[in-house]
Amino acid sequence: MAVVTSLPTLSVIIPNYNHGKYLPACLNAILRQSVTPLEVIILDDCSTDNSVEVVERFAAEDPIFRLIRNPKNLGVMPNVNKGVDLARGSMSAWVRRTTRSCRDCSRSPCASSPASRSGVFLRDWRLA
Repeated sequence: MAVVTSLPTLSVIIPNYNHGKYLPACLNAILRQSVTPLEVIILDDCSTDNSVEVVERFAAEDPIFRLIRNPKNLGVMPNVNKGVDLARGSMSAWVRRTTRSCRDCSRSPCASSPASRSGVFLRDWRLA
């Protein structure tokens, strides 16, 4: 029987375009998880609202938040794939900006509700 020496680490990926009004609830929900993710990567796709300022405020308070600003608009799936490439965790979860995660979703990300439309995938997977 194999012995598990460490738990998997989770990188949360949030593609963003003009979702500044939704981000505080989403990011606070991630902070309320019973298991803190290794990192939360917010990929901003040239937003024209206050999204960047919102993420910068969270990043100033907690280093798990990483803001990546794209020089041009990529679209959702290329942003998710870019997040997977940048992720340092052994697992990645794609979270929509409107997700208000359940309390223990980070403990068992594969059990997250299909209604949340979030995705969980292992490293080296890409979405087409």
